[in-house]
Formats: sequence, C-alpha cells, structure tokens
Amino acid sequence: MGILPAHLWQDILPTNAKLAELNLKPVGLGPYRVDTFVKDKQGIIKSYGLKRNEKYHFGAPYIEQIILKFQPTFELGVEALKNRNADGINFLPLNLKELLAPRKDLNYYSLSLPQYTAIFFNQEKNEVLKNEKMRQALLLAIDKKKIVEEVLAGEAKPIEGPILPGFPGYNDNLPVALADIETAKKLLAEIGWGKKENSSTEINKENGQATTTDEQMINLTVANQSQSVAVGEAIQKMWQVIGVKTNLIAVEPGQIQKDVIGPRNFEALLFGEILGADPDPYPFWHSSQTDNNGLNLANFKNSELDKLLETIRKEKDYDKRSEAYIKFDAILKNELPAIFLYNPNYTYVVANKVKGIGLTRIVSPADRLNAVHQWYIKTRKGFSAKSPSE
Repeated sequence: MGILPAHLWQDILPTNAKLAELNLKPVGLGPYRVDTFVKDKQGIIKSYGLKRNEKYHFGAPYIEQIILKFQPTFELGVEALKNRNADGINFLPLNLKELLAPRKDLNYYSLSLPQYTAIFFNQEKNEVLKNEKMRQALLLAIDKKKIVEEVLAGEAKPIEGPILPGFPGYNDNLPVALADIETAKKLLAEIGWGKKENSSTEINKENGQATTTDEQMINLTVANQSQSVAVGEAIQKMWQVIGVKTNLIAVEPGQIQKDVIGPRNFEALLFGEILGADPDPYPFWHSSQTDNNGLNLANFKNSELDKLLETIRKEKDYDKRSEAYIKFDAILKNELPAIFLYNPNYTYVVANKVKGIGLTRIVSPADRLNAVHQWYIKTRKGFSAKSPSE
C-alpha cells in the first residue's frame, strides 16, 4: 500500500483529490522524484521527467534521470521504440513484436504474472448456458494448447482452473485436458442441440436488450484488442466445429467495464483477471461479489464455495489453506461457471544498454520498476547517468 505525505494532503478535501496539483506532481519516498512534465492543449500528460532521489533509503539510483513518455496506443509506442525515440516499452503485444525486428539491441523479458484468462458464462442472458452438458461441450471443444502455441506464440501456460503456479493448492503434475470433439458433439446431441425449438437469445449491441432468434448461437464478447480478438476468433472456430455457431462481439477496452462487465451485458465473456500477490479468490467468486457490485463476472453463487473462500481468508496454516483452495478449485471445475484457458506472460522490452534488470516474476505490471534503482548504463569510464526513456 502506498504512503501519502499527511502534511501535504491533510488540507485537501476527498472530493477535490483528483484535481489536486499533487496528482500531477506526486511526492513520495521512491527512488525517483517528479522533475518536469509536459501536457498537450487538452491537458493530457505526454511525458514525465524523473530525477533520482539522492536520499532514497536503498541508496541513490545509478541512473540520474528517466523520462516516461505516454502514447495513446501500443502501435504508436512500438513505433517510437522502433525508431529509437524510446529505450523501452511497458508492454509488448505479441502481434506487434515483429515490428521491432530491425532493432537488434533489445532485451525481451517474459515475466510470470498472477493472472488468468477465462471465458465467463452469464447464464441469465442465454438459457442454453444453464445446461451443464452445454458448458461441458464448450469446454471440450477448446484446444488450449493450440491457442497458446499458435495464437499466443507460446507466451502463456494452459491452465485447468483458477489456481496458478506457485500458489497454495497448485499441482504441477496435473495435465491439461485435451480437446475431445466427439464427446462434445455427443453431449450436444443429448440436449437436443441443433433443433430449431432450442433457439437461443441474442444481445442487441445497440440497446443491450435480449431478443429471441430462430438460429441457435452463442455471443462471445471480447475486448477490441488484437490479441483478445485473435483468441476469440480461435475459440469461435473451435465451437463452430462442434456445431455451435458463435457470434464474436468486440467492445472497445475503454467501454467494456461500463457497457459489458458492470451491467453483466454478455452471454460469454473472454476476459483476464489479475489476482495480486496474495491470491485471494474471494473478490472474484464469492456470492456477495455478484452483479455490478463486484468482480464475480459469472454471477456464480454456491454456499459451500462461499464458506471455503471465507476459510481461505482467515486460515493462517499453509496446508489447511491449500486444502481449501483444492476444494474451491474442484467446485469450479465441476460447476463450470467459466472455462479457464491460460496464464499469460507479460512481455517487457528494454534496450540492452540498460543493465541490472533481473526480472522473472511480477505481481502487477508496475512491479517491473521495483528495482529500478539498481539499473545502470555501463560506459568505458563507469556508470552512465544518461536518461533512458520508456
């Protein structure tokens, strides 16, 4: 948790906090302090100039100044890095990696992040999704390894449930189940899928209202980002192989919380959730977190699971917590309110002239800068204070 200087903030009303100058020029105890910033005519921050804090408690950083530049899209950020107008980029989408091929002086850090990407089902928006056999068929149709290898270029790990590597209850010996097309088709036949009377509901993108259609389909909503759309298209093809027509709905990232997640305006949602340092699943799966009040995207309610989540929060014994996690995991795998797909890597790119970056695992994207005071640029005479930019 960040620490705010009370002597500076104590006279600022909470209602005015967003407008305070301290939000533009924050004061803290970190390795760098804000020196300058640049805004455009609309008031949008374009860059920050940071100078090292000579009194930093872990020792003054080697690099004297760092410039943070802000771009409206990843494409523009990659273009700046490609043209040597930047020395790094905070995140590199897979589909843009080849654009950096001309630069041979870059290091690519593939970092483990406590995040999973899953398909969340909203059973209230499409009656057919209330059928357990339907959800099971949709699961069996998905080849997770193929998605990771062909769509994500291996920059992820297929998963079976919400417990990620390194967390209590995780079992690295459990294999990821393979797709089983024939069993999926059999399950669909058992519920009469394909008959006209089993028509599904469709969500009107203009008004968000559910309407009945004679053609059976499932609407899969994704963020309108290249990687998410590519994964969505792969799933669309896999579901259509077993006879489930899938309509892909791409929503702008800036609108997905307000228009889709908050009102639960989706049938199936491809989305990623970052769990944090303490993998507490309570905010994501407890019944108190359903609807627009919380992050239980599937609106899943299960009293036994609620008790397990409460136990996980209270229990201090690691083995007992692990046991509760395993039971929690089993309920989700059995009930299938969501299909867990993969644990993605976070790709961070920095020019190889910047040394001292020893990253392998982070809890949140901002953690890539945790040891920035140890970074340095080596020259013939020693350490350079030249300003790298991101």
